[in-house]
Amino acid sequence: MRFAVAMAGLLAVAALPARAQDAASLGWLSGNWHFEAPDRRWTAEWWTEPMGGMLMGGSVTGIGGQADFFEHARIAADADGTLTYFAMPRGQAAVPFRLVRADKGEAMFENAANDFPQRIHYRREGDMLVATISTLDGARVERWHYRRR
Repeated sequence: MRFAVAMAGLLAVAALPARAQDAASLGWLSGNWHFEAPDRRWTAEWWTEPMGGMLMGGSVTGIGGQADFFEHARIAADADGTLTYFAMPRGQAAVPFRLVRADKGEAMFENAANDFPQRIHYRREGDMLVATISTLDGARVERWHYRRR
């Protein structure tokens, strides 16, 4: 009986949405990352170490010597306590993407109400960070293969 109660408790905890204290589990995102495409287009992205239940990040994109896009970001708990990626493209108001899946070295955030992207997916592959944004149905996909700087 004690085992069944303990297992039920573990299953209940596993079913809970990701909480602020889980931000530490995304520490693998931390660092300075750089991507450069053959057409001279580049993106630099950075994430702080998890601290105080959140990660702070940002990116800048450009071509050659000219930046043409930037974004501020943070990953922290939303009002319901769910770990959420808050994107602030070009300094605009934050757009929330809630964590829907996380595993060792992988995290997926979604917001079906956003026009594009609707999904933000990060995955570590050794010393590389793969970032993908897309629509939920996968009709439009953009991907970066970052190297640590």
